[in-house]
Amino acid sequence: MKFKFALLVLMIITICLSSLALSACQPKALRVESIEVVAGGLKEFYALDEAINYENAKIKVYYSDGTSEIKNITESMVTGFNSSITSENAVMKITYEKVSVNFTYSVTYSVPVQTAFRIQMEKKSVENRKTTVSVRASGLSKSGPVYGVRMIVQSTSDVTINSVEIKQAGFSLVEQWTGSTQVSLIIYSMDGVIAIEEDSIILELEVTRAAKTGTLYIQSISITDSENDYAVPAANSLDVGETAS
Repeated sequence: MKFKFALLVLMIITICLSSLALSACQPKALRVESIEVVAGGLKEFYALDEAINYENAKIKVYYSDGTSEIKNITESMVTGFNSSITSENAVMKITYEKVSVNFTYSVTYSVPVQTAFRIQMEKKSVENRKTTVSVRASGLSKSGPVYGVRMIVQSTSDVTINSVEIKQAGFSLVEQWTGSTQVSLIIYSMDGVIAIEEDSIILELEVTRAAKTGTLYIQSISITDSENDYAVPAANSLDVGETAS
């Protein structure tokens, strides 16, 4: 009995010593001392709505043992980047293993833009030479509520703008026509309480083409949040040709 007990104790001691030996042999985890942005990846100047090219964005990581290595920057590592508004000397932060570095950047456009609100055109239907175009609003989750929009719709000379229809419930439309190729529009909340819905169709335009193709533009866009007015970048130009998008 005493022999079995002594053998058991010896086995336990052997296992413990083996575990300690293995632990001693395992390399200690390296601590990240600092990181720096590798030149040529992140940009000092971004265009409005331009995204970071993460394929080229890299950091150099310095470890506690004096070694270093290059790592790709991922979207989850970046905070503070916003290209939906123009800015000078804005700061984004890149964090890796709880170590951070700041990177200064600017966002440029032809005019100052301080709202994420955007207008986008898309073809709804094409029938013979008539095209119906939907005008979509987006960016409201970032911009906050919008109660009114001004814009100028223009077309090339081979496209006639026939009509404009308001599609946003609770809003009214004011039209000022300049011939058949330009119309100035104001849409506004009738009670001043209902705001434009995120990713919603606010207008539909019907146009007629004299040829197979023709182009529609929306420019001079501005919005109001009931307190301030903000300039909005021009919408995408749209070929109102024979195929619906």
